[in-house]
This record gives sequence, C-alpha cells and structure tokens, in this order.
Amino acid sequence: MSCCPNQDEMWSKWRCLLWAVFVGIAVLVTAVGRSLGASAEDGVTNARLHIAAWRGFQAFFPLVVLYWLGLGIRRGSWVVPCMAAWWYLIMLDLVVYRWAAMHVLSGDFFDLVRERTVGLLPYLTFAMVVRFVVAISLIALATWSGLKLSDRTAKWLCRRQQRFSLVGASVAWAMAVLLLAVPACRSWPSTLAAMHAEPSRHPFCVFGCFDPRSSVVAEDFIEEELPLVLRESAVQRRAQAMRFNVASAVGTSGVETSSSDVLLVVVESLRPEVVDAEVMPNLHAAAERGVWLRNHFSGGNASSLGLFSLVNGLDAIWFYRADVRFAPAMNRLFHQAGYECGFFGAAEDWSAFQMDAFIREEVYDAFNISPFEGLRSDQEAIQACRSFLANSENRGPRLAVLYLYATHAPFEVDSNVTQDEPAASRHYPLPFGPNHRPAVWNRYRNAARSVDRMLAPLLQRQDCIVAVVGDHGESFLDDGTIGHGTRLSAVQTQTPAIIVGPDVVPKTVAATTSHADLLPTLLSLCDVSVSDPGCFDGRDLTDAKIRPRVIAVADYLREQALLVPSEGAADRGILGLQVKISLVEPQLRILGPRDEFGNAANLEAVSSLRLLNMAHDYQRQSFPE
Repeated sequence: MSCCPNQDEMWSKWRCLLWAVFVGIAVLVTAVGRSLGASAEDGVTNARLHIAAWRGFQAFFPLVVLYWLGLGIRRGSWVVPCMAAWWYLIMLDLVVYRWAAMHVLSGDFFDLVRERTVGLLPYLTFAMVVRFVVAISLIALATWSGLKLSDRTAKWLCRRQQRFSLVGASVAWAMAVLLLAVPACRSWPSTLAAMHAEPSRHPFCVFGCFDPRSSVVAEDFIEEELPLVLRESAVQRRAQAMRFNVASAVGTSGVETSSSDVLLVVVESLRPEVVDAEVMPNLHAAAERGVWLRNHFSGGNASSLGLFSLVNGLDAIWFYRADVRFAPAMNRLFHQAGYECGFFGAAEDWSAFQMDAFIREEVYDAFNISPFEGLRSDQEAIQACRSFLANSENRGPRLAVLYLYATHAPFEVDSNVTQDEPAASRHYPLPFGPNHRPAVWNRYRNAARSVDRMLAPLLQRQDCIVAVVGDHGESFLDDGTIGHGTRLSAVQTQTPAIIVGPDVVPKTVAATTSHADLLPTLLSLCDVSVSDPGCFDGRDLTDAKIRPRVIAVADYLREQALLVPSEGAADRGILGLQVKISLVEPQLRILGPRDEFGNAANLEAVSSLRLLNMAHDYQRQSFPE
C-alpha cells in the first residue's frame, strides 16, 4: 500500500463505504425476506417495483447519513459499529414485532422488558434457546465475513486509487440511494398502504413511523366538550361495597336450599371457533344443552386478568388495586354459603404473574398444583378434582376450580385423538411466520381435541353445575402477533363460555358478555343470594332480560382497557373504544376506537358522539357519583 498517500485513512474510508453497502443489503434482505413487493395487492408491476425501491431507500439511507457524518468529523472508527447496530436493530425489531406487535424503540417494549422479563423466562424452552443461539452465531459469522470482505476489498481498491475514485464512488452511491425514494414518493398513497399492511417489513417502521398500530387517536375531538373525570371517592365506594358484600345459602324464596356442586373449568388460550362438533364434540354437545355465550370476552388478554375477573365478578381494571386483588369474592361468598372450595391446576406460575393474591392455598380448602409436565399434569389435576367432587357422606356442597394447560403453547397433543394434518411438531419455530401458521394452527386444534377428550366425564355429571371458559384468546398471526397479552384484539380477548348442569335452562346469549358475568350467574344458579348484587360489574345471565352494560377488557402490558358495548359495536369495523384507565391513581382518558385487530380505527367510520356516550355510560355504570 506504499503507492497510496494517506493509505491508512484512505483504506478506512473505503472500508466504511463497502461496509455500508454490505449492511444495507443485509438490512434489505432481513426486512424484506421472501415478501419483496408482495404487499402491493393491485398486481401492477410498477407498484411492486416502487415499493421495493422504497424499501431499498429505507435500508440504505441511515447508512448514507452515518457514512458522510463519519467523513465529515473524521471518526470512521465508530461508524462501522453504528452501521452494524442498524442491521441488528432491524433483526431484533422484526422478531419482537412478529411476536408482540410492538417495536423495540418504544415505551411498551421497555416496560415489557423491565416489568415482565422475570415472569416470561419460565416459558423459554430448550429448543427456543438453541434456536436463538444458532441465530446469534450465524449473525456473528455473517458480521465477521462482511468485515473481512470489506477489509480485503478496501485494500485492493486503495492500491488502485488512480483507477477508482473514492469521492466519485461515495457521491454516486449516495445519489443512487436518494433516487430510490423518488418513484415511491410520486405514488405515496400506495407506498403508505404497503407500509400499513406490513410495518415490520419496512425498516423506517422500526421507529414507529407509518405504523397504524402504534398510532393513538387524539381525544381533543370530544374532551373539550365534556371531560371524563374518575374520582377517588367513587372508586373507594365501589371497593368498600365489595368488601361488605356477604352471602347466604338462602335463595329468593327464603327457604334453605340444597345447592349443587359447582365446577369452573378454565382452559388456557381457548378460542371460540374450536368449540364445534369436529374439534371439541363433547364441549359442543354440552353447549347445545346449556347456556352458550356466543359473544364472550375475557377480563383481559392474559391469564392473570381473566382469572381475576372470574373469581371476583369484576372487570379486570381492578386487578392493580391490592385491596381487591387479595380478597377473591368467589371464595369468600361461596364459603359463606356453606361451600368447600378447591383449586386444581396443571401449572404453578401464579406468583410470576401476580395471581398468587387470589390463587393460593390459604383461600382454598383443597389446593393441588404441580409443575406442568404435558398432558400428564392436566390428567392429574382432573383426577384430583374428581376426587374432591366425589360423593361422600356428611359433606356439604363444593366448588372446584380446574385449570387446564394443554392448549398453551407449544400445545400438548394426545396421540390417540384424531388429528388435523399437517401439524407442527412440539418444537415449531418461535416466532413463526405465515408459512408455518397452518401447521401450528392444526397443532392447536389437536390440543383442543385432547382437552375435550379429558373433559368428557366431567361434562356428563348430572349433579354438578359445570362452567367451561378460556382464560383468554390466542393469536396465530390473526392480528399480526403470536400468542396473547400484547393486543386488545378480538382473537386475544374473546373466548368461549358455556354453563351446563341440573336446572340450567338451555339458551344462547348473543349479547356481549364477559368473565365478570360468571360469578353472579353461578351464585344465582346455586340459589345463593348476596347482600349487594350491584357491587359486581357482572350480571346474572339467567335473567330473562339481561341488563345492558359496557364491558371493560383490560390490557396486560398497559393500564388501558377496551370498552365494548353490550349490543356490540354497531359501526362497521369497530370492536370497541380504547381508554387509558387506572384505579390506583384514578383517571379515565379516551384514546380512540379500535378495530378487531386492535388497530386504531378511522374516526370517519364512527360517530364521535357515540364514543363519548360509550365512555360516559361506562363511568356512570361502574363509578356512579
């Protein structure tokens, strides 16, 4: 290299330029993958090309800025790792967004890492760890190879400086990158639509740009007309009423009754559409002869919120109030009515998700949980539950809560049941992509079949009221995510709910219902009266006319909720109204309408006055002054 003046500096600049090209290509391949141009649905070649060009601009433009900045301040040493960081950020964001529909550079992700990491660690399987280690090793190898290639090529170009102009190459590269943006900007509506359709596939979306899922509708359009004020005094009155609510075994007739046993079965991540004659025939048959809630919502999009709502008859926005969470109303009221209470679970992760406040040995007469070990754990929990409910002399009525885990990812399947094929193995990739979705969905359906087979004997009991619900829903990329706990979408929050048993009058309920309705309904079916039925958020669904109410479905990651009216959202494309709500430091603030995927809905599709009325109806209903 002695023929080159300032050879070290020249070599460094060439290496930065070549590394920028390498990283730009790597970012483009990472972000686009096999979906290059696939988001243009019009089938026009030009549209696909301008979207592909725009993706190229997004991949390379930050590198152009870094490169020229490094040239200007003569600090090429830090430019190379900064360029590499852009690539790594895109890869990490793609994985996180595919799993949870949130960006790495967001407050939501920061809160998730800070508050939920410890609780989520038990769900890391050995196969997932191996997959991550292999991926990191391949990325490290690609980085090393790219650096070596850039280094060797820079030395070769430096020796031929008179034939290859560094300045000319740098300017030509920068201009070429800028020109990539021209066709996309000229057809901006279709470009924007493409980014909305696949925000994880556009590098600039890593900052939240152009991503409709991260947008929030401003509340100014109604807040100025009539602000919402949630007062501490109203919250305290509700909390006090719950503590003072008492029960007896005397029904409305005033005569002592011999109440039936009660079994509440909670099935992990159960979606409504698997309750059909093909996948879950036993549960489907029970639904047809009992009360079938066809438009049912969990208390929230995670187990902690769903179970809290079930055992308290409350919307899960109360979960963060310690004076309510540590006093489960179901146990207290049924104990007061003379019931023995038992809990039987095929898992033991209650403390990791703050559920040990209402799922703990101290509040149950029988408490049987164990580490999850596949279908065997569910079978053992069912056997323990059946023993608890077995008829014996000189015992009073009993309430059993049975929590089954087989339909939680990675989904446990009984090899003896009829199966949908092709089905994924237990070690399917996480997060999976659209190509793997059908096989993973088939595995989930097979797991639901396995649970249905185990439930069959319990559903045939003639001396017991049996309620079967999911703790929440589950997404299989339906709303752009995998799993649950991340979005207030229909698939993560809706779940089946079925009640069957002696004297249960068969009916189908089309109105919107929630987990908060189960406790008052079960108390009514057992002819257990309470001193203050109005302290529940939920309603007695055995009533001939179910009173309308606005349901609040809580979010696991944020102190927010989706307000869903009793009759369902009349406006096309609207699932409900998202609000920021806290009962710890009381506040209620409108964020805006959301569609079934949890995305911000267009305000043109819904009346702002209707949104305002929905929020005020919920406040008057739940926190009257």
